[in-house]
Amino acid sequence: MKLSLNEVEMTMRKAARGTGLALGLAEDLGRAAAWLARVGQDGTGLGLAGLESTQVGGQGQVFPDGLVQFDAARVVRDCPSALDFLVASGDPVHMTDVDVPGLVAGLAGVVATEHYLRITLACAGHGDLIVEAGGLIGVLPMDRVDIVLTCEAAEKVETPTSPTKDITARADVWERLSALAFKTYVPESEASRLAGAGAGLLDND
Repeated sequence: MKLSLNEVEMTMRKAARGTGLALGLAEDLGRAAAWLARVGQDGTGLGLAGLESTQVGGQGQVFPDGLVQFDAARVVRDCPSALDFLVASGDPVHMTDVDVPGLVAGLAGVVATEHYLRITLACAGHGDLIVEAGGLIGVLPMDRVDIVLTCEAAEKVETPTSPTKDITARADVWERLSALAFKTYVPESEASRLAGAGAGLLDND
C-alpha cells in the first residue's frame, strides 16, 4: 500500500505510544521512520521491529576515560540518548549488540538534518554507514551489531522534502502498526464526544 510521509510519522508515533513508549521517544521514532521512508528505506518495517524488540537495553555509562557506551542497546529507548551524548560532547559513542541497527540510521538522519552534521555509524563487520541531511551512503545492516557513532560538521544544504520513491508498507506491517496505534484511541461514547473525542457535527470540527 502507498503512504505519505505524514501517515508514516503519525501512525508510527501512535503505535509507539500504544506500546507504552514515552511521548518524546515516540515522537523521535515517528520522525526517524519518516526520514528513512523519505530516503527510500523501509521506515515502517524498521520502526515496527524496534517496537517489537524484546531487548531490554539499559542506561548509558560514562567511563573515567570519557568513553560513553550503551550495552545491549535497544534502539527505541537508548539511541536518542546516545545521539544526545554525541551532539553535546562530539566524542564517539559506543553501542553494543544493537537490536535494530537500521533504525539507528533513521534517528541519526533526523539529528544530522537538525544540527547540520555528518554522522558516521561504524558497524563492526559491515563497514561504515554515513548519514547526513540529504540521505545515507552505505548499506543498512540488518543483523545485531556493535556500532560506534561519530560526527562532524557538514555544509548547510537544503534538505529534500520529497521522498526518493513511492512510500509503501507491507500489509502485515501496517496492520500491526495500526493495531498498536488503535490502543491510543478514546472509546466512542456520548461522554467522550462531548469531551472532544472525534469529530463533532461536521468532519472538520
